[in-house]
Amino acid sequence: MNRAEAARLKLLAVFPRGTWDGLLDSAGGLDAEMSSIRARMEAALAEHEARMAPMRAYIAQLQEYEQLAGPVAAAGWLPHETTPFNLVRAHNDADTLNRAMEAYYSANWADVAAHFLRRLDTQCVDDEAKDLFRECLTAHGAKLYRMAALALFPEIERVVRIEIGWGAEQTSTSQIELRDVIGGLTPIEMQTPGWYGLHLAGKLDEHLYAKVRTPAQRRAAEQDPVPNRHAALHGYVTYASARSSFNMLVMADFVFAAVTAIKRFAPRMISKPIMQPSSGDADHNQA
Repeated sequence: MNRAEAARLKLLAVFPRGTWDGLLDSAGGLDAEMSSIRARMEAALAEHEARMAPMRAYIAQLQEYEQLAGPVAAAGWLPHETTPFNLVRAHNDADTLNRAMEAYYSANWADVAAHFLRRLDTQCVDDEAKDLFRECLTAHGAKLYRMAALALFPEIERVVRIEIGWGAEQTSTSQIELRDVIGGLTPIEMQTPGWYGLHLAGKLDEHLYAKVRTPAQRRAAEQDPVPNRHAALHGYVTYASARSSFNMLVMADFVFAAVTAIKRFAPRMISKPIMQPSSGDADHNQA
C-alpha cells in the first residue's frame, strides 16, 4: 500500500463516506447561496448606478457652469441662475457676449423677473425690502436703470440693521460683519448654488464696499459694471446701464439670501432687535 492510499484510508476512518457526502452537499448549497448573494449585490450596484447617473450629470453640468462663469464675468455680467449659457457657449468675445446677453435679458425680462420674485418669496426680509426690490424689478423692465444702485444700497444697510441688529449705534456702511459671516455659510444654507455663489461672495467682499477715493480707484469703479456703494452714493459713478442694474439686483438678492441664512442657521449672531426709525426721524449716521 502506498502513502496516498494509506492517507485516503485514514481520512475515511475519520470521516465516513456518508459524512463526505454531507459535506459535499453543504458545499453545493453554500455555492448556490454565494451565487445568490453575488446576484443581489450586482443588482444593488446596478440600481445604485442608475440612481447616481442623474447626480453625475448634474455635477458635470455644474462644473461646466463654473467654467462658463468666467466668460460671463469677463463680459461684465454677474453669473446667475438665469444666465443664458447657450449664448455664453456661442460667443467667445466679451463684447459680443455682452451685447447678446443684454438683448436676451431685454427680450426675456418677464421670465427673469419672475425668477427673482420666486426667490424673494422665500427670503426672511420685511415687506419694505420686498416692496422696494419689486419696484426695482419694475423699474428695470421700464429701462429705468439708475434706480437699482441708488435704492438698493441704502436698503441693504437698513435690512442688515433691522433684521440682524448690526450697526444699531451706527450703520456699518461697509458691511464687514455681513461679509465675514457669509464666508462661513454653505451654498445650501444660502440657497445659492456654489457655481455662482462663490463669485457673488467674492464680489461682495472685494468690490461692492471698497472705498473709492483716489483717481485710480474712481477709474477702476467706472470700468466695472457691478455697482460700488461708495462710488454710487457719493456721485462718483453713474450706474445707468441695463447691465449695472441687473448686477445690482443680483447682489441685493444675494444679500437678502445671506440675511435669511443667518436668521435660520446662525441666530446666535443676531444682535438684540432694534426699532426701525420712523420716516420722520433724522438720519444721523454717516455714509
